[in-house]
Amino acid sequence: MNTSKKSQGIQLLLDLIQNYLDDNYVKQYLEDNYVKHYLMEIIRYKNKIKFILNKTLRSMKYDMKQPLFQDSLLFYAVYVFFWEKKNLKKIKKELLLLSLNREQIQYFQRFYDRLSYFNWEIALKGKNEKEQLSIQKAIPTFFINKLLPVMSLDDIKLNSEKMDNQARKGYFTIRINSEIDLDEFENKFKYFNLVRDEIIPKTIHIPLKHKSKIITTHFYQENKIIIQDKASIASVFLMDPQPNEKICDLCAAPGMKTRLIAQLSNNKAKIVALDFNWDRLKKIRPMMQKTSSKNYHLVHGDGLNSPIRETKNAFFDKILLDAPCTGSGTFSTHPELKWRQNQKFLNQNVFLQRDLIEKAINMLKPGGILLYSTCSFYPEEGELQIIKVLDRFEVEKLPSWISPSYKINNSSFRGAGRFFPTIHKTNGFFIAKLKKKNSN
Repeated sequence: MNTSKKSQGIQLLLDLIQNYLDDNYVKQYLEDNYVKHYLMEIIRYKNKIKFILNKTLRSMKYDMKQPLFQDSLLFYAVYVFFWEKKNLKKIKKELLLLSLNREQIQYFQRFYDRLSYFNWEIALKGKNEKEQLSIQKAIPTFFINKLLPVMSLDDIKLNSEKMDNQARKGYFTIRINSEIDLDEFENKFKYFNLVRDEIIPKTIHIPLKHKSKIITTHFYQENKIIIQDKASIASVFLMDPQPNEKICDLCAAPGMKTRLIAQLSNNKAKIVALDFNWDRLKKIRPMMQKTSSKNYHLVHGDGLNSPIRETKNAFFDKILLDAPCTGSGTFSTHPELKWRQNQKFLNQNVFLQRDLIEKAINMLKPGGILLYSTCSFYPEEGELQIIKVLDRFEVEKLPSWISPSYKINNSSFRGAGRFFPTIHKTNGFFIAKLKKKNSN
């Protein structure tokens, strides 16, 4: 990277970090991998970086009311010091690319020297076990408190670490579409150390370091392969779409599950893909045009006030409701969601999920299948939602390779299960398969 480009990259990075710290952050696609990497990692470890930073600045009697620097520069400095062990000589070269005056450079050198004296044992003195875990592993306290009734503190720690490690040096998963020969694909990329999934057909796990190469191939550019979490693929696989079934993907965008419904039904299911976001919904069409499926309809509308007319004779044989949620199981790919976790955000999603489930029930034929899922660890977005409507359904037994649901009132229930990063190497994910009872 030449000096001018690196200077622009550092300045863009600092601006984006500052926007995030000022609550103006909007996630965007970044072509600059340097900027993208640092932005995502600094957001991922935000509370840990902030804790180190505040302890260091207080020890220096730094005037917070009249700061010498933007917070973003100090956040960046803490990250590269502790995570990358970058020394002062290297960081000063980067500072020279910025417009810092002499006083700022001198003070920054003092700050960087002081970081080397940071001591975790002293810094965490007086903190309880939960507080220490939250700070050292960069886990939201709200997340810990919500999961303690259903998960041990050690399991919370291990799953959180797994999500962070997965984002940095794990595997990503691709689904091979029908028209691609799996053996031929594997042979073409055999040096990538591909791992074929043992359970779900045409599903392959690839070391994350090869992702940038995969997305430049014509396979990816032409939607012949889809990058998709295994748990998400499993939700459609378990729904088992068949030819001529009327199937609704109730929250369809960006369409990966819609396409998989078509693929698994040999492109013969009658599909309605509904979503309220028109821009995201439009992206489904070019994806579906790569299939031979002709009997599908993209419907722009709110799932709660659907333009699909409800009648006494409910319409759909199967409904996939991959509901909007807190994303508490997706911190590996969406670290910005870590720091949105609070009771208000959870409540907003729980109320929406409840109403969407009711809508799905009304549109589902007696004997029809509802496949409900969320990429969330919270029982409020999984087990506790399904328990409310269980009297209207017969449960469909899930395969043993899915972990049991959380125990609610000391018992888990058939028809629901979970994916965990530590066990399945997926996002945290809840899934339930339910068969609507006959009204009589």
